[in-house]
Amino acid sequence: APPQTVAAQRSGHFEVGRAEQGRMSEFKGLQAGLAPLGEALASLEASSPEDAASVDAWLLRANTAEAEIRRLEARLLGVFRLRALEVDPDKAMYGPGMREKVLQACGEAEELVLRWAQVELMRARMSTLHGEQSDAASAAAAEAERARQNEQTAAALVSAAAAVEEAAHRQREEAARALEQVTARAILAARLAFTGAALDKERALERVRAAYTAHEYGDMVQVACLLLSNVRKFPEERSFRALRLRNQLIHVHFSAREGGLPLLRALGFALRDAEMDEPLLVLEEPNVERDFEKWADWFDVLKANIARLEAELRVLRLVAVLPTAVKGSMHVPNDESLPRHRQGPQPQVATLAGSGM
Repeated sequence: APPQTVAAQRSGHFEVGRAEQGRMSEFKGLQAGLAPLGEALASLEASSPEDAASVDAWLLRANTAEAEIRRLEARLLGVFRLRALEVDPDKAMYGPGMREKVLQACGEAEELVLRWAQVELMRARMSTLHGEQSDAASAAAAEAERARQNEQTAAALVSAAAAVEEAAHRQREEAARALEQVTARAILAARLAFTGAALDKERALERVRAAYTAHEYGDMVQVACLLLSNVRKFPEERSFRALRLRNQLIHVHFSAREGGLPLLRALGFALRDAEMDEPLLVLEEPNVERDFEKWADWFDVLKANIARLEAELRVLRLVAVLPTAVKGSMHVPNDESLPRHRQGPQPQVATLAGSGM
């Protein structure tokens, strides 16, 4: 035969031999994996995981075993067994010894496939358990996240409340300092206004009239008339006769205005020391039981002062007389000239709203 033909024949035989060697190597690998796969299936069958981590590990091992089972089914039971069962001598690839080894390995593989069917049922249950555990874990994580957010919200609310309280505290402190300053100035102004000789009410009114516009002057006369009218209506109530300098009504209309405190002094109010270093403007009432004549004179002066202020308001026209304090539904005697011991039972007093007198 020509050299080229001989070389080709030798090359063909070499390729066939190498393919056969590869098939034998694959079979040996499949055969060698049968025992470890059986051990893996036995371990899976014996396991009963409960916690999530153990179930995850079990499912991972089951998936690995399944991949090996599928390889056995495809190669050992599919390819190698068909070759071993070939009855045509011209097509037979194995001798008697090799064929026996292949069929024996296929028998072992079939047993593993049957065992895998039971493990696969276990895997279905494990997958269900894994899903339930995943749902529970997700729910727990969501609950933990909600709790964390609630804690953050609560902390933010506490922080905001603390900030509001701190701001309110600062405002209260500032208001207290401002009130102290206002009170201190009012006390100083009152002590100066009540030092020396008092003005008569005409001069006091003229002084205020000259210092302010008709509207501002009318406001002062209106409030002064209200203060005296409340005393006339309820002379026995000290709350109407004792005025705090820090009272907003007194401060705005008298303490903070030129001539305001001298006007109150001219109308009969006197400066008296009280608790907490804050003097009071007091319209002293004589004791009617001890000296009725003195009380009657005092009450006549009170009514005369009211009449003078009301006359001034009528002159101004733009300013009306304010209503006196309300005392509920009980009847208030019209004859205010009567002394208290002749007026009968006195109703409960409701002071002027917002005056704090």
